[in-house]
Amino acid sequence: MTGYGKSVLDNGDISIKVEIKSVNSRYLDINFKCTRGLSFIEEKVRAMLKDRIDRGKIDIYVGIRGDYAESKAVKVDEKAAESYISAFKKLKDRFRLRGKPDLATIAAIPGLFSLEETEPDETLLAPFITSAVKSAIDNLMDMKETEGRNLEKDMLVKISSMKQITSEIETHSEGLTQEYSVKLKERIKELMDEADVDETRLAQEVAYFADRSCIDEEITRLRSHISQFEENITKRTVGRKLDFIIQEMNRESNTIASKSASIELTNSSIELKNIIEKLREQAQNIE
Repeated sequence: MTGYGKSVLDNGDISIKVEIKSVNSRYLDINFKCTRGLSFIEEKVRAMLKDRIDRGKIDIYVGIRGDYAESKAVKVDEKAAESYISAFKKLKDRFRLRGKPDLATIAAIPGLFSLEETEPDETLLAPFITSAVKSAIDNLMDMKETEGRNLEKDMLVKISSMKQITSEIETHSEGLTQEYSVKLKERIKELMDEADVDETRLAQEVAYFADRSCIDEEITRLRSHISQFEENITKRTVGRKLDFIIQEMNRESNTIASKSASIELTNSSIELKNIIEKLREQAQNIE
């Protein structure tokens, strides 16, 4: 599900900023970004996210400002400086030169000074960062839970509609065999100019129709799947299970549609499949 969480912690010396964005995805995909020097915390942050989130494309950013953010230091090659100064003195004595090398002269020597990055103190930073990450995840989950409750209400409304349509399908299917028998007999008489109908042959044809169009088992299984859906929708880590239940619902609705023996059944089965497809799209967003 979609969501956004942000946290900023400041202890006077440093400030940690964490931002988390989540969008819908069938699987968990975490994209971690941070300011220079904080990559040591990545695995810990990933573990924290995996412990709380099961599905979604997650973008997380961890930034730092303050004393620890300036992780650079100037290094002087003292041995090289000693060699240069010694060389200056030798040249002065040998060629009887005046003056002496000053700081400006030494500072102008290439390669004598270098800028090195210093590693931050992980022991001090890690607890502070994880605290900020936890707070951001909490804020993200609050938003996702609000969306989840709204999604649950909408899905239960659709399930209620499925129950109603299933009852309508069951009602439409009742008496179809008897209706088919009467119509078939009348049609045969019309074609045979009121001749006597072979009742045995007619019974065989009606029995074949009844077997081919019977959807009692499909209705029973569909109602079972609907009950399972209602039982599981409020449980934690339910998304993939709902995916499977909806897949089974779709299987039964396809069978009902293929056995449809009236325009009413056809229309009801189409409406049923439309609702199932909407549920399938929504279930992919549930963790």
